[in-house]
Amino acid sequence: KNMNRLKELRQSKKKTQQEIADIVGVTKRTYIYWEQGERQIKPEKAKVLADYFGVTVGYLLGYEDIEDLVTETEDILKKGVEEQQKARRQSSDHYDYFLETIFEVLSTLKEGTKENKLEQKETLELIDTLDYLVNSLDKWNKKLYESQTMLLQYEKLKQKIDYSKQELKNLK
Repeated sequence: KNMNRLKELRQSKKKTQQEIADIVGVTKRTYIYWEQGERQIKPEKAKVLADYFGVTVGYLLGYEDIEDLVTETEDILKKGVEEQQKARRQSSDHYDYFLETIFEVLSTLKEGTKENKLEQKETLELIDTLDYLVNSLDKWNKKLYESQTMLLQYEKLKQKIDYSKQELKNLK
């Protein structure tokens, strides 16, 4: 459903879709998607539009009041948290797999070296495998770190939203 007020605001200024698209710095097609509610307007573009039309971003986007905005933000936040938790679990599983495999390769290398069972070619292959595994482990470790960092940011944002909701209740 299209909740934004772009079309009525544009028509009140007697501007074409192309003129508004040029003002905001997007293609006409993108602007049409926004006006039809088929794509979300990026916050910085919503601000430019709101300033141009002399309205608040909330009004431009069709929010009747700030509580609608808080509720929608909360829903987006919950979805983001779920996606990050899923990414964290996936990264954690990959990390564990690579770590386990590294220990297996190290064990094979250690045993083979101790008993002089490995030829140079096999040893080099094991070292190459180890190199690949360590690099992969590093990559998944970074993803794990990124997802945990995002979750912390989401938690801070959630606290701000909860605080804002409480402030709104106090104003009533």
